[in-house]
Amino acid sequence: MIFLHQFHCYEDVRLLVVRNPIAGERDVLAMEVKLAHHKGAKRRPKPTIFFFTEVDDPIFCPITHLLSLAIADGAFEAPSLTTAERVFEHKVWGSVVCTPLTWKPEMLKTPIFRRADGGYLSDARAHLLSTQGLLEPPWACGGLPREADQLLLPSWDG
Repeated sequence: MIFLHQFHCYEDVRLLVVRNPIAGERDVLAMEVKLAHHKGAKRRPKPTIFFFTEVDDPIFCPITHLLSLAIADGAFEAPSLTTAERVFEHKVWGSVVCTPLTWKPEMLKTPIFRRADGGYLSDARAHLLSTQGLLEPPWACGGLPREADQLLLPSWDG
């Protein structure tokens, strides 16, 4: 795929399951986002990387939003990671501190935020932004793909 603009693709994001320091508690999700497409990025020797951890309220959690899109896209390499519940139940085994959740190789160059075509997300058409805001507002895009209606997030007792 060749894009005229630079967008955030799955290859720019690492999703990790991190061992919870509190014994007996559920391991937590963390996300590492590499921002390589911003003003001044070409002059920097190292890319700008932001780290995110889970937030108690799922509506404000960027990891939950990415997780929903990844499940709808079928982006996870592990065939067992098909629901949010399975991802949240994933455990870190052995002496390692975290386990990365890898993407399918064919999904690495796919833009994460894409336009909707007839109620489904486009395979390659990224959602365009302008300096004045969104060229195409998200509420006018035709909604989420039908698969996203079936995504259920685990209940949080937070």
